[in-house]
Amino acid sequence: MALPEAFTAPFDYFREALSFLEKYAWIYQNANTCFLKAGTLEQMPQTFRNYFMQIDNNELNTFPLIHQSFNALTIPDLLEFREKVARLTPLHACREVEVEGEMNSSLTRARKLKSKKQHEIIKLTRKINENLNKEGIAAERYILVDFGAGLGYLGEMLYELNHNYRILGLETNSYRIRKATQRFEETKKISESRSSIIYIQHYITEESSAFIENAIMENFKYNYATAEKLKASTRLAIIGLHACADLTITSMKLFFKMPQVDHLIIMPCCYHKLEMCNTTFKFRNFPLSEAFKDALHNAQSHTVDNNYVRYLNRPFLRLACQQTSKRWSKCSSEYHRLHGIEMFLRALAEAIIDESETIHKFKSRKPLDLSLLKDFKEFRQLYELREKATNVTLRWRVEHEKRYKAFLRKYENCDGSKLAEGLICLQTTMQKMCENLVLYDRLYYMQELGQNLQMRIQVHYEKLLDEELSPRCHVLIAKKLQ
Repeated sequence: MALPEAFTAPFDYFREALSFLEKYAWIYQNANTCFLKAGTLEQMPQTFRNYFMQIDNNELNTFPLIHQSFNALTIPDLLEFREKVARLTPLHACREVEVEGEMNSSLTRARKLKSKKQHEIIKLTRKINENLNKEGIAAERYILVDFGAGLGYLGEMLYELNHNYRILGLETNSYRIRKATQRFEETKKISESRSSIIYIQHYITEESSAFIENAIMENFKYNYATAEKLKASTRLAIIGLHACADLTITSMKLFFKMPQVDHLIIMPCCYHKLEMCNTTFKFRNFPLSEAFKDALHNAQSHTVDNNYVRYLNRPFLRLACQQTSKRWSKCSSEYHRLHGIEMFLRALAEAIIDESETIHKFKSRKPLDLSLLKDFKEFRQLYELREKATNVTLRWRVEHEKRYKAFLRKYENCDGSKLAEGLICLQTTMQKMCENLVLYDRLYYMQELGQNLQMRIQVHYEKLLDEELSPRCHVLIAKKLQ
């Protein structure tokens, strides 16, 4: 995304964002299934608790819309929270994106794609095509290396737009490779499919450059190694839709490592799946930029290692890829009521079991009213108790019932489900801020690395998709300047 409008220096932005996260880490630092066990509601200020106990549905839906006026809110603590989130979130992140009509394509005609997938493919296809042909002097051929090609929809639609494109789709899943190849050969001439779109099973790493070069040579007869750097008539671009976890960072590093690649156009997702060290609890690829790392080392109250555990942890990254405020703002009062009950009961179940135990929710047994669940027998109809190590079903015990009743007594003077939904409201308010922190760190890392390598690049994000349809809606666009 981008540096918020209130800042001129990345270090200042990262430092203020970290200070905010330290203060409000209680909102997200534990998994949502564990908020009762972790005592999260006890950490919620009383002013927050009182507000979410009496809030109406319109206020609940409006609260996370941080760049919109909210005259109904007058509580100083909540106003301060909301204003700080707004300051740390760029306006760009909240703009609306138009939903495209269906593209006239043999791909969309031959297979009924869901509206989400169709929206993603149409938007990204057009954005890639637009960027590769911006200068008006198109390369004789473009070889597009599709990272995480999946079932091949993106490559096929790009080829329909421009028959000069050659698509090398890399995918780890062999089933997807077979289905993508089969479908393309059914809709095109076999000779054409062999020369224009190729799918190969490969797990992409930072050392994949040689594999990619060899695959291009073998399948497209293009000698990458002897091509004159950045002057050949055949150019390369790395593309990708929903590059999960560390794959986006891998693509960024290969963009710099491979001189003939002049464009990177990729959509990141699944930040919570980033690789973490099990001993230090640090992520291998977050943070990336020196500015962010410097800001982290300047944090005064805790050691750097504790900062990772406390507020730059897995739940933080999960929050960065939770549902967005646009979806939240359209929820009915009945949805919020039921969702709050589900949240509270799931956390209650987690709080009363032993460390060696786990629970599984029975399907089609949705509670409608917390008052019906004061009897532990009713609660047992919702969840099955199992041994964590063996997955063997266990019997609920008297100890579980005692813990259950103790939690109900603890919240008998307030509706725990309303506080649970209030907690999710606070998380939804922070979601765009957290996502911007993750994505801007990557952008600034690329700018830093470009300077260190004395390589002139342009890099930015664009909000490409409608966040209600596709919450991970930002595309990273990088280009090497000749």
